[in-house]
Amino acid sequence: MSKNSDRDDDDWTVGEVFEAGPRTPVEPIFAGSEEWDSAPVLYSLPTPPGIDFNSRTAQALETWFDATVGPTTGVASWSTPGADSPLIRSYEQVRWVMAVSSFVLLLSTVVVAVGPWMLQDLMLWLFVATIGSASAAWACDSKAKAVRRGQTMKTAGRDALAHGRMRIAQGTPSPPELKLALHVAQTAHVIETSPAFSSGYLSSHRRRINLAEEVAALSADAAELWNVRKTLTRKEDIPEGSDASALLGVLAAHERDLISVWDSLKARANALDRYRTKVDEMNDRLRYLDQLEAAAGHADRIVALKNRTVEHRQAAEATDSMSAELEAVREAIDSLVRGMDKDIAVLEARPADHDSD
Repeated sequence: MSKNSDRDDDDWTVGEVFEAGPRTPVEPIFAGSEEWDSAPVLYSLPTPPGIDFNSRTAQALETWFDATVGPTTGVASWSTPGADSPLIRSYEQVRWVMAVSSFVLLLSTVVVAVGPWMLQDLMLWLFVATIGSASAAWACDSKAKAVRRGQTMKTAGRDALAHGRMRIAQGTPSPPELKLALHVAQTAHVIETSPAFSSGYLSSHRRRINLAEEVAALSADAAELWNVRKTLTRKEDIPEGSDASALLGVLAAHERDLISVWDSLKARANALDRYRTKVDEMNDRLRYLDQLEAAAGHADRIVALKNRTVEHRQAAEATDSMSAELEAVREAIDSLVRGMDKDIAVLEARPADHDSD
């Protein structure tokens, strides 16, 4: 992107921050470039680097489009995990019970039929019950498959819609609010897919903060901020010669409030950035710790060699030194986690909704 570094921030497009998909000339996603040009410019944000298409950026786009264009029905949501619905599990459990019952009843029917008891009524009852259980199992299986097909179609529609939104966004000027939402989404994706965040050291952090909720909340606030900002009257549009002191005072107050909301959103994004920096540092420390522990696994062999050979004395002494370094690295990781507790406390304390009106 260095070749475009001399352009103004607002010339960047959403398509340029994604790595996939050819450019497709389409209609702008916002109300048009004229309306974007007429929106009061209160703040700016450089296009964040390294944005790619993943579940979190797709979630941010979904939240943004739902708030700025309108909600989409009939497709799955990126905000919820793609696990099987409870209805599918219920049908499958009933299917399993009915299938086992049908098998047991069938065996009972065979036993009665070949036995010397000649219980025709019981055999007929068992045969009918077997057919009924098998039919119920087949019906539950068909229902489970139908619900699963519907869920699969909704998920496929969600994926196609997300990629379509990305292509639609190409060639459209990006408001700073959308840039911030995508940046936070990418940061959340990097954090939750990092080895450090999935390690036992940060297990309490995974319980204390929900990154999906953080992306959804900030994206929704950013979209609402954009919706309000684009409706503000620009000072240049006020008729000349009119006594607009009262209107100008109201507009100035609104602009100050919107800038305050923007600063609050940026502060939350900065807190997530600081946490990501420490997660990256912890990734390096954990990788080094794994290397040390792998090397320390040879300590017993080296000690045995030390007892038999003088030449390995230096290697054995190095092993003793490495054991001390292992403890030092573990202590450094523990200290880093204690520092990260302070950052995650900032993310936990989500401020109350702002009144942008």
